[in-house]
Amino acid sequence: MSALPVVILFANLKGNLGDLAILHAMLINIEKYFPSAPRIVYSLGHKNVDAMRLMRFLEQPHPVFQYKGPAPYHEIRRRWAFLKHLQLHRWLKGFLIDRLCARFASMEPFQSMGIYQKVFLAGGEQWGGFSAGINMVATVGAIYRFNQRITIFPFSIRQNVIDSYSFETLKSCFAKISGKVVLRDRLSAQSLRKVSDRIVEGVDCVFSLADCVPRNPSLEKSEDTILTIAVTEEKLGSTMEDLTDAIRRLKNQGIVVRLLTTCEEEDGRGLSKLGAMLEIDYIAPATWQEAVDELGKSTFVVTNRLHCMIFTFFADVPVVPLINREKVHGIFSDAGLDCHIMHLNELTLARVNDYKSRGNQIRVTMRGYLEKTQKHF
Repeated sequence: MSALPVVILFANLKGNLGDLAILHAMLINIEKYFPSAPRIVYSLGHKNVDAMRLMRFLEQPHPVFQYKGPAPYHEIRRRWAFLKHLQLHRWLKGFLIDRLCARFASMEPFQSMGIYQKVFLAGGEQWGGFSAGINMVATVGAIYRFNQRITIFPFSIRQNVIDSYSFETLKSCFAKISGKVVLRDRLSAQSLRKVSDRIVEGVDCVFSLADCVPRNPSLEKSEDTILTIAVTEEKLGSTMEDLTDAIRRLKNQGIVVRLLTTCEEEDGRGLSKLGAMLEIDYIAPATWQEAVDELGKSTFVVTNRLHCMIFTFFADVPVVPLINREKVHGIFSDAGLDCHIMHLNELTLARVNDYKSRGNQIRVTMRGYLEKTQKHF
């Protein structure tokens, strides 16, 4: 008799290399514990699929799976937003979650969830946002009616997301997750611990891909200082204006600057235009393995993207995280990294030379944390 299948829900296939790496890590870890079980994957219902990057993902070695398309998603109308301004957002979310949960429970594939020996949720950004968060919590409730064997892979969660739900809603939601609820950094675990006694600190599952990194021959390092910047635009410290000013300043002082994105859908348009305007390289890898290879050509990397940061560990290239995003701050803190910036205007020639001189020290810290993460898998 063949083993019952397992299912992965909420794979993000929009082309973010970090999310594709999450899917890769999930497939490997699931295969380890359920070696003979067929693997079914549903993607996020509100995200488009990057066909080119999905094809390139499938060309890389990976455990076999069957992709069934996007999971159901219901866009919450903006007409409800006025209640947020009346400080009724927690009540509103509870009301909408209950209503949407009942609707999802009457739909496929949720009504057939009982056939799976395990339901795996890919955690992450879907907990945030008004509409996405409501869909996530409602989906957990709908699945639970048919299958109580729900497991969530390590994820991080922002404090403002927690504050936007009632305590009862969050407690009920995470009570439906079986086993331990693993957060991928200490800050997230501390934030969520009040709603569940099964919260534990872990690490991002992408760290488990360390053994899958292609071992290319060591590259000859350029005598030039090559700074790769891989940032996504935020209001504080990494706006396009901040990035433009920093690059111009460093170029005038002889620093070779490259732009790289691990999510072309989000950052590609702005970064490609900026690269053309400032006459610097713009790189948009098609796979996470290519991203690791490109990062390895750098003297050091500045990034505020979580998984780009993890890729620097694989590339063994010093990283200076821009910690204006909570999940990046979380890994920076857990790893005890030696250097960081809060704003791109901190990238002066003196700072760049300091980071370059401390490269070996930064690597030692990174290697120590990478080794520590492997004990979780």
